[in-house]
Amino acid sequence: MPTNSDQEKVESYARMLLEAAGGTAGATANPERLKGVIDVVGLLATMSDDGNLSKLSEVKSLYEDLVSDTGETVAVEVTTAVELDDELRQKVKTKLEAELKKPVVLVERVDPAIMGGIIISTRNERRDASVRTQLQNMRESMGQTRGGGDAQ
Repeated sequence: MPTNSDQEKVESYARMLLEAAGGTAGATANPERLKGVIDVVGLLATMSDDGNLSKLSEVKSLYEDLVSDTGETVAVEVTTAVELDDELRQKVKTKLEAELKKPVVLVERVDPAIMGGIIISTRNERRDASVRTQLQNMRESMGQTRGGGDAQ
């Protein structure tokens, strides 16, 4: 059974989360910030369940480095139509680290709408080698309309 001291700690942490969400109650909190806070709580719960809370200060340091303009590590968003397997993930990461001359953390997204290929986004650049974009470019270069009909 939690003690008063434990309950006070829980309430204090919950207040800090509400403040981080920009409000004092669900009705006044910024919905986007509130979702972010909920995601952070989920991350902390996962770290706790996995026995990794001791790594929290390392995670914080790496995160600060990733969001810093002058950080040594670069976050690269990689969007593919299907989930990357370990071998391809490592190839992409190695190639990006060689190009950027910095350590890379991949932020992977799966979007079946791109049909295939890859979209790579960093803070300064976006490279779209998706099948969807290639088809769109071919359609435009052949003078076809967006709906697939012939241009006049």
